[in-house]
Amino acid sequence: MQTCKPYPLQHCNHHDPNGPYPNCGELPEIPIKCENYCIPEYNINYYLDKHFGISNYIIPPEVTYIQEEIMTYGPVMASIIIYEDFEAYKSGVYRHITGAKVGTHSLKILGWGINDNTPYWLCTNSWNQNWGDNGYIKFLRGHDECGIESMVAAGIPKIE
Repeated sequence: MQTCKPYPLQHCNHHDPNGPYPNCGELPEIPIKCENYCIPEYNINYYLDKHFGISNYIIPPEVTYIQEEIMTYGPVMASIIIYEDFEAYKSGVYRHITGAKVGTHSLKILGWGINDNTPYWLCTNSWNQNWGDNGYIKFLRGHDECGIESMVAAGIPKIE
């Protein structure tokens, strides 16, 4: 109840048929209509709750530039190639080992670290907290694993 209205789509099991939600392919298609009002009981003004950006840009594909952007402005978005083994990720530092390419996806890079001498990017996925490591993944850093360092985008919010 800290925003204008809740996310309109229900949770679903991404690549985990035994999860607590319906399987994603079985969900009914829900048309998303933009409505210019907030849920009345939240007592939030629709026009005051809207946020805008003043710019967006691509970060050069180098670890230090990506790290500097995160330290200066916060999380960034990365586009990646996903393979079958990505879907089964549970813990540790992910690197593509096996399986065919299944598509592309976007992640939010929150930060970085080192796990057992292996550098990683700490990322969050949009699939829900039951995927991966409670919705997070540690992606191999410094080797452009699955293209994670090749297409990183960011933006500057408009401050009113």
